[in-house]
Amino acid sequence: MSNQNNCCNSNDCCNNGDCCNNDECLSRKVVVDASGHVVGKLASRVAKLLLEGYEVDVVACERAIFTGPLERHVGKYKDWKRKRCIVNPMRGAFHYKEPSKYFFKVLRTMVQRKTNRGGEALGKLGCYEAIPAQFVGVERVMFPEALHVVTNNVERRTCTIGQLLSKFGWKYVTLSDEIYSRAMKAEKEIKRRETERKEQLVESEEFKKKVRARLLELK
Repeated sequence: MSNQNNCCNSNDCCNNGDCCNNDECLSRKVVVDASGHVVGKLASRVAKLLLEGYEVDVVACERAIFTGPLERHVGKYKDWKRKRCIVNPMRGAFHYKEPSKYFFKVLRTMVQRKTNRGGEALGKLGCYEAIPAQFVGVERVMFPEALHVVTNNVERRTCTIGQLLSKFGWKYVTLSDEIYSRAMKAEKEIKRRETERKEQLVESEEFKKKVRARLLELK
């Protein structure tokens, strides 16, 4: 996983965050951007983090990728929609058309959800379309081993969760793209302001005095 603190990667690390004094380690919270990731590979990595005790929020679920042409997955989804309980259809199966719920359904089979451990792990998972306002400017991680451009032939046809579910009633493809674009622009502006602030700090006389004083102490 890229851009993640290595302090709490081992299974020996305690789940309550008492392993060290690092604030990032103590929080044990991870935000994952699903853009460009293969659905199954991403779900398996997120499931592992959940079982290790992390709180994981997956954003931009509609941008996760299915390998194979759209027509093939449309056929699979139609076949899945025909599955139901004959005795009482209200028992399921429930067919989700929101990308966040669809990704949740893919992932939940990987954590043994009917056990106490799996149920607690799923309680720490959040799935969202686009990038909600609370995650704008928050560092998001990626999994290189789950990226489509790394693990698959980029010349083969693919489709996204959003493209698939837009065929079955999900109406917010354009809106989610607009929200995602606004979030990207807002983060770019935040980075620009942060860069300007750092440049002003470096050029300030007070900073230069502190640097000179520190250099004199080291001599």
